[in-house]
Parts: sequence; C-alpha cells; structure tokens
Amino acid sequence: MQKCVKLLLLLIALLLTGCRSDTPAPSPVPTPISVSTPAPTPTPADVPVSPPATEPVQPTPVPEQTCTISITCAELLAHLEELDEDKRDLVPEDGNLLAPVEAAFTEGETVFDVLQRTCRDLGIHLEFSITPAYHSTYVEGIGNLYETDCGPLSGWSYTVNDRSPNYGCNQYVLESGDSICWAYHCDLSEP
Repeated sequence: MQKCVKLLLLLIALLLTGCRSDTPAPSPVPTPISVSTPAPTPTPADVPVSPPATEPVQPTPVPEQTCTISITCAELLAHLEELDEDKRDLVPEDGNLLAPVEAAFTEGETVFDVLQRTCRDLGIHLEFSITPAYHSTYVEGIGNLYETDCGPLSGWSYTVNDRSPNYGCNQYVLESGDSICWAYHCDLSEP
C-alpha cells in the first residue's frame, strides 16, 4: 500500500509541475487515428426472411370500356342570323365540331370526364364551371361557342344513347357502348 501512496504522490507532483505557468505548453502534434470496427455479426432478428416461393401474381385484366362522343352545333346553321356576328366563323359548314369518335374510359368515369379528356386531347376549347355545394359541373362553352351566343335561352346540352338525363354531366356514370352527343341549342326550353 505504501508503494501505491508513493506512486500516487509522484503522479500528483508530475501533474502539478506540468501545469505551472512558466512551463511552455507542448506543441500539439496531430496523431492520425485509425479506427476499425468489425461488421456486426447478424443476429436472427437481422437476417431477412425470404417469403415462400409462389407463382408471380398476374394483374387481372381490365376489359377496355369505350363509348362514342360527338359535339354538334348544327342547329346554329339554321339560325346564323341570330348568332353574334363575330361567332359565325366558328360554326363548321357541316355543323360538327367533332364527328362521332370512339373514346376509352375507365370504370366510374362520367360524361364530363370523357368530354374534358376528348377536348383536351383534340385541342377543342372547353369552358365550364363547378359548383361544389351541388356537386355540379356546368358546360358554358365548347369551341368558343357559349351559352346565350344565339339568344337568351341558347346553350349546350348532352344526351346519352339519344336520351336526355335529368342530372348533370359530372354525375352520369358511363357504361361501355354508350353514345354521348353534346349539342348546341338555340332554345334550351324546347324539347
């Protein structure tokens, strides 16, 4: 034990003499440090478990659904004098802004979805307004022909399979084979 006490006193004396203010501080010499840590040994919890071998899952093919869509303003041909003069050149000679074309759609899509995509893809002008409170979309203009351009009761309406639905185009869910026709009428109050 006496040796331990002597050794301890020696260490304290060395420390105290090294801390005196008249002793210049040793210049630091950078010492390269090389640290090597071995890779951890995987434990059973770390080892990934492969799922049992199964046959690859093939996606269920979705049958293609198609409809036809057309856009006409042929009624305007008989009422050109009632149409705003600057709009007359917008009416095609045959009255069709879009002859019937086939359009693909996915389950749950509506008449409005197909109209919007078709107009966008073919570069046909489309303007509409949405009223969220009524979950309603109203088509104001197609091909730069707008409601009231040919009188106060003029505008766009649609039919599906030659029938006029009694609800908005964004609520009519399509079925494969449906035929959509958008038509400009000079008097929407007439059947």
